[in-house]
Amino acid sequence: MKEARKLLRFNVDIVNHCNLNCVGCGHFSPLAKEFYLSDMDFLKDCERLNELTHGLIERLELMGGEPLLHPNIIRIMEIARNNFEGEINVCTNGILLEKQSSTFFEACNRLNISIATTIYPIKLNWTKIEEFSEQYRFKLIKVGTKHYNRRLWYKNHRDLSGKQDIKSNFMKCRWGNNCIFLENGRLSTCVMPFKARYYNEFYNVDSFQIPESDSISIYDVNNIEEIFEFISKPVSCCRYCMPENDELIDWRVSNKEIEEWS
Repeated sequence: MKEARKLLRFNVDIVNHCNLNCVGCGHFSPLAKEFYLSDMDFLKDCERLNELTHGLIERLELMGGEPLLHPNIIRIMEIARNNFEGEINVCTNGILLEKQSSTFFEACNRLNISIATTIYPIKLNWTKIEEFSEQYRFKLIKVGTKHYNRRLWYKNHRDLSGKQDIKSNFMKCRWGNNCIFLENGRLSTCVMPFKARYYNEFYNVDSFQIPESDSISIYDVNNIEEIFEFISKPVSCCRYCMPENDELIDWRVSNKEIEEWS
């Protein structure tokens, strides 16, 4: 068990698919079908979490896939800010930033929402993006990928036999209780319980067997402390991970080869 959180930080994939599709993506986005989170579903979950947290959170990250693909991203941003005090970021690969309207950038300013752009080894017009940040006065965060200029990328190896030690893996994992995900009214200590199904569906296998008990319903708890206790503990899907075997590989766009995730 890791130390229980004092404030909630969580991520939401507002789309599952992506326009970049990195090799071995931890969200399995290259394998996911096109999906856009509905405004009403997001609103319902945010209002419930507002009740539990009294609106005070550490951070909310609007992610994907690529979140700028969402046709109603401004409405999603408004729902997030209307319900929460704390840091809110749109986490993007940056490819679509130059195509965004002034209304989008004005919303970032008005709602105090940052743009967090991961520095993938791809060509972006950083001068133009920084000009947008200065012009519309929103915070631009550059998220450095390790050795990005050398085109290196993390590969998270998975043990498809599920024979890894759950408790040991969780304590070694940098994501557990730190990369918390919300999906369909449920929270989990990491992304795997919600996203590994894309692997099963795409390759027509049953490699990842992940029960609903690997996440917790935000509607069934009485208070936020119950959630903090749950996400500070390992879940059954930790048996598939090998945190000590993370490997630096050459970054590239996914070919959807099954070996990318094993």
